[in-house]
Amino acid sequence: MKVEVEIGVGDVIRFNNEEWQVVQYQPHDNSFDMRSTVGNLQNFTREEIEKNIEMTGKFSRIKESYVGIS
Repeated sequence: MKVEVEIGVGDVIRFNNEEWQVVQYQPHDNSFDMRSTVGNLQNFTREEIEKNIEMTGKFSRIKESYVGIS
């Protein structure tokens, strides 16, 4: 089964037991600048995100409008 997920600026993505917030989308190479909860800034391509999801077997996304709601 293949599932597509739309990721936007401000969304929180969790894989590899770490949360990353999307800071900026880079349309020229279809990648995302993301900041981890410990403050690391990293750029992820679509392929890198897919590989991390496959390796961990887990993935979650929190839309920007739901970030901070308990």
